[in-house]
Amino acid sequence: MTFQKQRLWFGTAVLWTLVQLPYVSGPFRIDDPYHLEALRQMRRAPGDPYGFHINWDGTPKSAFVTYASPPLVPGWLALWSCFFPKNEVSLHLAMLPFSIVAMVTFGLLARTFGVRPSIAMALLACSPAFFLASQVLMPDMPMLCLFLLAVTGARFYQIERSWPAALLALMAGFCCPLAKYNGAVLVPVLICLGLTGLREVGTGKGGSSDRSPNRRGSLWAGKGRHGGFTPGMLAISAA
Repeated sequence: MTFQKQRLWFGTAVLWTLVQLPYVSGPFRIDDPYHLEALRQMRRAPGDPYGFHINWDGTPKSAFVTYASPPLVPGWLALWSCFFPKNEVSLHLAMLPFSIVAMVTFGLLARTFGVRPSIAMALLACSPAFFLASQVLMPDMPMLCLFLLAVTGARFYQIERSWPAALLALMAGFCCPLAKYNGAVLVPVLICLGLTGLREVGTGKGGSSDRSPNRRGSLWAGKGRHGGFTPGMLAISAA
């Protein structure tokens, strides 16, 4: 891939980082202290991520009772804090790469359905939930990032029979529910993607050369050429 083709992805990552930088010095959000305590526990005993008590609802209780998140994100933050400070700026920056990867991956996924990547990424960036959750310590953004990596990897394997893409999809799919249990929704999404398959058109290589604005709009809206499973529907599934 030439630099000309990479410019969109690189520019998106740089622009999104610049947009988010003014907010990295903000205070921790309402649920972040719980994840900070989980971070400290991962530093103390990585093999026992729930082995602590916390007063979250009026009385001290075990994290097994009150902590509803898997250990992947606290583990990542614990690893980050081994090399960088544990203040607001540092930990918010630790979460920012997940939103960058999610946005670029969403653009790549949209392109496989004939949708302009810039439009797809702009729509995702303008989502209030995506914008506001891009640097909080909660597991939603890592889950979305891994979800999109898994679906996009599976999609590229479906089109190009790329084994690296299949390996990426496998690894991201394994980690997705470890970021947040809701990531298990990835399973039916991948099943639906596999069932749609690819219809051979024209040359027999699959896909379509129709790139008209109306066609792209119908693809985004859910009228895909491969059975109707399109990026718009994926965004709804991941929300």
